[in-house]
Amino acid sequence: MSGIGGSLNKTKWATFAFWNFINPVLQRHHMFYRRKVAVDRYFESQGFLITSGIGVLFGGAVYFVLVPILPGNGAPYGETLEMNANGVLKDLGLEASKEFPIFTLLRAKSEIMNRIHVAMDRVDVRKAKDEVARLKREVDALKQQQLEKPNGAAQYSR
Repeated sequence: MSGIGGSLNKTKWATFAFWNFINPVLQRHHMFYRRKVAVDRYFESQGFLITSGIGVLFGGAVYFVLVPILPGNGAPYGETLEMNANGVLKDLGLEASKEFPIFTLLRAKSEIMNRIHVAMDRVDVRKAKDEVARLKREVDALKQQQLEKPNGAAQYSR
């Protein structure tokens, strides 16, 4: 049994979805919208200071509730930049006993960047050499084609 737009079974599922999911959501949305409008009208009737004070209290409450939940910056409490630099230098196998660890870290970073640039330059040179070799092969092939043609076909004059 199929009706317009599909089988009867699809119509039952659409009806079920509408009455059990979509309609309740829309009704609750309208209920909350009416409450929001009522609260908004109440705050409009109050003065600026009262409305601002309520906003500050509500914002502060939300802030202090969310701060413990939100993830931090990743560094444990009390860990300093020098401690972080020492840890990175230890991972790199370097020691910063004679100077500030951050200077040794900057030097290591510079060395790593230099190695990256050298590797990138080598890749560019290899690509350029491959391109030159390809162009030489094409030129040689064109010269070979010119040599294979008869002289009359190679020269065109009026």
